[in-house]
Amino acid sequence: MMQTPIYINGRFLTQPITGVNRYAYDQCRKMLQEGKTFVLVCPRCSISKDYDLTGMQVKHFGWGRSHFWAQLILPWFFLLRRRAQLVCFMGLAPLLVRHVVMTIHDLSFLYNPAWFSKGYYLFYRALTPVCARHAEKIITVSGTSKADILNRYPFLSKKPIEIIYPNINADFFCPANGKRQSFILAVASLDPRKNMRTLIRAVSKEPSVQLKVVGGSNRVFADADIQPAPNVEMLGRVSETELRQLYRTAAGFVFPSLFEGFGMPPVEAMLCGCPVAVSDIPVLHEACEPMHAKGAHVFYFKPLDETDILNKIQQLLLLH
Repeated sequence: MMQTPIYINGRFLTQPITGVNRYAYDQCRKMLQEGKTFVLVCPRCSISKDYDLTGMQVKHFGWGRSHFWAQLILPWFFLLRRRAQLVCFMGLAPLLVRHVVMTIHDLSFLYNPAWFSKGYYLFYRALTPVCARHAEKIITVSGTSKADILNRYPFLSKKPIEIIYPNINADFFCPANGKRQSFILAVASLDPRKNMRTLIRAVSKEPSVQLKVVGGSNRVFADADIQPAPNVEMLGRVSETELRQLYRTAAGFVFPSLFEGFGMPPVEAMLCGCPVAVSDIPVLHEACEPMHAKGAHVFYFKPLDETDILNKIQQLLLLH
């Protein structure tokens, strides 16, 4: 029997390797390691240097980088490939492609619309249920997200929903010999649900705590302006190699997020031997407990309680 050709929406290749883009890339890398055959389809524009595409097949088709390309240009690629399956690891699947698999990372835009721009919220609120109903299968990134999806969209209860956890590269994110420094590390995009304002306010109360923040802002998020304190260093985006080195040398890692689909940075930090303090929310227990069971240090704090955050940071420093 002829195998159904598998294509992957490669629009993420034109963007920095952060968040859902990293998830998509890591899943492609995992499929390659498993010997699966697939083709990445992406727009005719520059591919970010962040991605190592060795061994992967890439086809360029059409122009544009936005959802316009995914919804209206990409379907033309499948006009004569009607048996082919399109996998969308980033999110929304094209409505004009017959056989699609769609990924829903989380429904944070429904949980708190104020975290996002009005246009982003309205777009995803309208298209997510439509695209999900159209898809043959749904992928999500945690049991917590799956439960949320079924709670918000009960009509999906009869559709296959598979949990595929992030494929974090444990060979790359691993410990190294050497003395750790005295700074605390945070890794997050600067959008409101990441709760960096509360973290910075907490740290500003104790000038002896040195915090380094990795991450950039995103125009889809509402009111992402953050004013750092004197003891906070905003590093912006860094390379994967630089990030690993920060994990390996930090005294501890802090993650104050209010809402996550999974939460990869704390797991990456623990793989590098860095103790972590994270928000006491269900999905971060799901993400961190497997590493904690293997001996990694994990502390949980109330994400809106500045005193609790600072206390847990002090516990991280005591381990240094």
